Amino acid sequence: MPIPMWIAVPDGPPEPHELRDPYESQIGGRVKVPRWAPGFTPRRCQCVCGRPMVLVVQAFCPSEGWERILLIFACNRAVCQKDPLRSWQAWRLQRRELDDQDQKEQTLLLEGDDVVSTTALPCQALDMFEEPADESKKVDVEAEWRKMQEVNQRTNPDITGKDLEELGIDEAKMDLVFFHFQERLSRSPQQVIRWGRGGQPLWISKHQCSPTVPPCSGCGATRLFELQVMPTLVYYLRPQDHTDDKEDEGLDFGTITLYTCSQSCQLEGNVCPEYVHYQPPPSD
Repeated sequence: MPIPMWIAVPDGPPEPHELRDPYESQIGGRVKVPRWAPGFTPRRCQCVCGRPMVLVVQAFCPSEGWERILLIFACNRAVCQKDPLRSWQAWRLQRRELDDQDQKEQTLLLEGDDVVSTTALPCQALDMFEEPADESKKVDVEAEWRKMQEVNQRTNPDITGKDLEELGIDEAKMDLVFFHFQERLSRSPQQVIRWGRGGQPLWISKHQCSPTVPPCSGCGATRLFELQVMPTLVYYLRPQDHTDDKEDEGLDFGTITLYTCSQSCQLEGNVCPEYVHYQPPPSD
């Protein structure tokens, strides 16, 4: 049975109390580090260019008795997107779930603003819900594609397979992947986050959609897909308006997929680095 996906849509600027609560998910803004994760500091999030990264996503993603906060950072420079392994970072903050609500609330309080970056993307709170079911009529896209090819060849029998390839008509697989992406996105066009631990990512093209995911650096276990950042996030946060250089277009991507430790290992300081895969925009 497929793992259900949860999606998140922007819900406007956070309320003042949400800006201090690390369990409140958001895109953009400044990171909120709970006291129980002393092993993490934003000072660790520095790009290969030497600039501090900006927060892209902070998401509360509990699992199997664990309180878990996932953080994704990136450098907001277009040129650095050519080296995504060193311009994107992800972290998992984690501890055992507490039963005592009073004790839990006390440990959530932040000890001042630990953010060293002077720049931040606009902040949007998130509303998360289970992905709506697909109620549209199913279409056999591959069959429709074959019909289109047959019509093209009947219309002009001189067209060869090589001609079709040169025209880009042989890029059926890419088109099918993108068609599926658009079809799934249409269930909730505003979605910026998809979450489903152990589920399947929604690729935007056939390029770089089979990442070699390294094992967990903490315990050596395999990593699972857990969270995906959708390109719609760029529309809401407008990173191009928040760069040091007015000619810089800022960060851009097709999709960002996050892979986390399958064993939810617990490291000292309650923090563990995780793996981010960058899929470029289809035009790249």
